[in-house]
Amino acid sequence: MSISTYSELQTAVANHLHRTDLTSVIPTFIQLAEHKIFGALDSRKQDSVVSITTIASQEYVALPDDFINFRTVACSETYQTLKYQAPEQFAREFLSIDSGTPNNYTIVGDKMYLSPVPDAVYTLRCVYQAKVPTLSDSATSNWLLTAYPAVYLYGSLCEAAPYIKDNNQLPIWESLFQRSVESINAQDWSSMAAMQTKGDVTV
Repeated sequence: MSISTYSELQTAVANHLHRTDLTSVIPTFIQLAEHKIFGALDSRKQDSVVSITTIASQEYVALPDDFINFRTVACSETYQTLKYQAPEQFAREFLSIDSGTPNNYTIVGDKMYLSPVPDAVYTLRCVYQAKVPTLSDSATSNWLLTAYPAVYLYGSLCEAAPYIKDNNQLPIWESLFQRSVESINAQDWSSMAAMQTKGDVTV
């Protein structure tokens, strides 16, 4: 059967489990699967572009609501790419730098901190990895379900296995899930991101 909507996914999970009594808990399996999927996914289709305007004398700007990490950050006025620094390094060097054109940044919480502190208004053109919109009764599809339904199906089945105590099927579903994720990552992204320490800036 076709799997392109939240409702169709729930039906497919029930069919694969050969159960008709799990209607109330299948949405939980899908929700748990999304957490697992989103943690493993690194797809080109997650990439978005946004322009962020700095404020003179303010050391930080807000991150996009769906931000995971930056691919690149560049200043439109200078055509220079900003360099990412780990928060510890940024804190050590920040105190010795006056205001000026930003050339370094770090991520703390939901803010991007800039160094030097902007002395004027600058436009930062950012390419970033965005979160995948979650599924629900009101948000019935997203690009990931449309293009790669298998990753949702097998991820949900993996989460269902402990609930229904099906230890025999779990290794099979886990293998198919991992294969689905690896296939997406392999075909959609090459390791050319400017920021190599992505794990340090995930929020």
